[in-house]
Amino acid sequence: MEAAERDISAQRGRGLPTISLTGSSSKLSQDPVLGGNQTLDTVGVSFSWPLFQGGVVASAVRQSRALHRQASATYDAPQRDAERQARAAYRGIVSGIQRIGAAHRAVDSGHGAVEASRRNVEFGTGTEFDLLNAQNNYYAAVCAYSQSRYDYLTSVLTLKQQASRLTEHDLAAIDDLLVEKGS
Repeated sequence: MEAAERDISAQRGRGLPTISLTGSSSKLSQDPVLGGNQTLDTVGVSFSWPLFQGGVVASAVRQSRALHRQASATYDAPQRDAERQARAAYRGIVSGIQRIGAAHRAVDSGHGAVEASRRNVEFGTGTEFDLLNAQNNYYAAVCAYSQSRYDYLTSVLTLKQQASRLTEHDLAAIDDLLVEKGS
């Protein structure tokens, strides 16, 4: 980005006047009959000002400005992307806490429904179909609870990564939460 900014100034400079100092020395060795040895020293100053170049300088300056804007956008894009990912991970953590609580209550409710259906079947007041349906709902709630926990932990890791705070200890702690006890 800084190089593109410098290029704008360089392109502008192509339209400015230039002053050049030149110097030369030449020695001519000849026969004395032809005039002998001669030394010619010259010093000169030249001044050049490009008054009209058909818009070349203006076009080059516009192109340099466009390249500067492109470099600026390329420089800013990863920062915006990192900020967007960090915000999304934070929102994932906040909503994950709420989803885990709701899923846990659904698991408890499903477990109670399975137990109630099982007693109804034992007493003959319910059907086995109702029991199977309650068990299906219970296992769907357990699956949703596990998915909510997994999404929450993924958001925690993503946020720590975006904040450059992710350590090996964090990964080990998450691994311990995901591995079932006693296996």
